[in-house]
Amino acid sequence: MRFPRLAFLISAIMIICVSATKAQPSQRVLAPRMTHPAVVVLDENPAIRLHLTQGTMLLNIMLIGPDPENNILLLETQKTIDDQTLSLGLYKSTKPGLYSLEITTSVDGDEVTETFARSVWVMKSAPGRVTFAHLADTHTGDPRAAMSPSVEQPDERREKVLRAACASGVDFVIVTGDIVSVPGNYPKEYKEAFSQFEQFVSCPLFLVPGNHDQYTTHASKKSADGAAFWQRYFGEDKYAFSIGQYAFVAVNTYDWPAQYRNFMNQPLMRQVGSYSSGAMSRGQYIWLDQTLAGLSDKHTLVFGHHLFRDFSTKNSSVPDLEAPDHVLGLLASHGVKYYFAGHNHRNTGETVQGVTLSTVVSAASDIPDDASWGFRKCTAENESVSCEFISVVPRTD
Repeated sequence: MRFPRLAFLISAIMIICVSATKAQPSQRVLAPRMTHPAVVVLDENPAIRLHLTQGTMLLNIMLIGPDPENNILLLETQKTIDDQTLSLGLYKSTKPGLYSLEITTSVDGDEVTETFARSVWVMKSAPGRVTFAHLADTHTGDPRAAMSPSVEQPDERREKVLRAACASGVDFVIVTGDIVSVPGNYPKEYKEAFSQFEQFVSCPLFLVPGNHDQYTTHASKKSADGAAFWQRYFGEDKYAFSIGQYAFVAVNTYDWPAQYRNFMNQPLMRQVGSYSSGAMSRGQYIWLDQTLAGLSDKHTLVFGHHLFRDFSTKNSSVPDLEAPDHVLGLLASHGVKYYFAGHNHRNTGETVQGVTLSTVVSAASDIPDDASWGFRKCTAENESVSCEFISVVPRTD
């Protein structure tokens, strides 16, 4: 969401020097993750696709179930990954449920064993309909959140909404961006957000990045770049997964080059509109076109942080960015009928070029006076999707 510039800048400067904490969970395994689990439908394609950083050597992979007897050794032979991807088959007799992966890797002789909790979602067969909870703008660390009139503190609101979403009986939860808040505080906020998802979400979880997640405080240092924090904690910034006849595509709508995400260069951000507005690179546009083409036999839903009207209209000087009407037109040309977003911290809905565009209120930060904190519970059945807003925490003003 758009942050009042002066307040945001003061907050960023005040906490810019927060000491770094050890990044988790991984700099080697991009997928699957707790926030982007592998989806395995045993009756269709019982395989897990791993995406790793280049030059990674796999030594051992264990699928860890809720009980020790459910554990499965998937790989125990040294294997070097050249193309960064690997598919591992599962037995069709694997018990459905959420599994963790224990992966041992080696890079330049440095051996590391990591456990990725709830990173594999196994189901016997695809359901005839799919339900999901749509949340947005959880904003861990957001200074605006404490100013909202509520008996609960922001962390308590966030916990209640996340727990209520899984308890509502949905198949999975998806959060469309702005997971954290202030770029100078990323080391603390990313760690806290990861921990909160680990504690409060008990069902399959998927994340989409927003503008607050990808600012940087230096034009070239990767250690200061929110996009690098996102990769370490949450993995890929764009991806797709299928459940039977349904496909779900997550896109990164704050896809600006790093120099335009530099929060310490406010004049440049204002000049091109990158302060909070969305953008999509030509490279991601091509990926999206190819991905949607490969899902032509599915009912496809797309998730991003920004609505297309919230893309920048002042970015003509920035190379290799697609116009927002091109992106919306691409969805329409591939028959996409539903697009889900956040950013505006309010519940909205409209249909443009045959695509229904909807947003949901913030799950924990500032919201309109007549709103409450909560989530949308959505049901996809055949070609239609119906959603209802579930209020979890009311305002107290």
